[in-house]
Amino acid sequence: ISLKKHLSNLIQHFTDTGDFTALLDLHRQLSSRRKDMSESQDLLNSLFASYRFTREVVHALTLWPQNKRKVILALIERVGTPFVPLLLDRLAEEKDRSIRSQYLRLLEKMGPVIRSEVVRRLKDNRWHLLRNLIVLLRGLNDPGLMDTIEPMLRHPHQRVRQEALKTAFYFRDPRADATLLKELNRAAPQPPLWAIALARQSRDPRVFNRLLGLLQRRDLTKEGLALQRAIVASLADIANPVALRDLERVLFGFSFLHPRRHKALQSLIVASLKHYSHEATEPIYRRLARGMRPDLADFRQRARRRISGAPS
Repeated sequence: ISLKKHLSNLIQHFTDTGDFTALLDLHRQLSSRRKDMSESQDLLNSLFASYRFTREVVHALTLWPQNKRKVILALIERVGTPFVPLLLDRLAEEKDRSIRSQYLRLLEKMGPVIRSEVVRRLKDNRWHLLRNLIVLLRGLNDPGLMDTIEPMLRHPHQRVRQEALKTAFYFRDPRADATLLKELNRAAPQPPLWAIALARQSRDPRVFNRLLGLLQRRDLTKEGLALQRAIVASLADIANPVALRDLERVLFGFSFLHPRRHKALQSLIVASLKHYSHEATEPIYRRLARGMRPDLADFRQRARRRISGAPS
């Protein structure tokens, strides 16, 4: 019996019995052979790169108990490239979110070897797969990939656009700000919250002014409050003192229809003031400190402590 046939039988036995530690050790031993490196590599490929082997090992992730999963993952990571197409197939089809996450982490660890296969699948029409493919490409840390990802900025599903735009900001791509502005100007009842959150990464004056315009809507419905809170948080990260004029208007405003929601927004605005310079916020703190409105009493005490230098 040939060495290849003997090893093939051994691998099948280890796979059938769930002895993935032995499979991992066998791969290590064969990888370390120095007698004839090209011959050893050919042997490795014929034994560990077959579709039958990769399919059975990936299937084992859902077949065997949790205590074996760590070794199976280590084996897949070590063998590497032969598993990429199958892992991407499973990533698209798997219903269990935790298992999908494992596939995603495995692919991320494999690094550049996944690139061509991931790019090839960007023509798929399943939004949840496209979103994960963009995550994988971003993880390769290659700004040159942005040209490949760019069409996804116009995808009909917003979750795909969200991930693509997040990647554009990650790579500091010049198309990011203009694309974000389109999302913020969409003719829906309100822009998506994820777009408001991404705005914190922009320093484009048009994006900043759009946030201020949205803040002035004073919409305190349940959805409107969520939007207003997101705007205040993004403005705090940008920390442009020009925003303080509009924030002050909201802080000292009233809402007869939604007083509790307005109070929650006021509280968030006061908390956000620490992100701006002391010189820029001091007039607001002083106005709060000397005010007499009962509904601002809680904020008045905090403002006085801030002015005195005591912890707030």
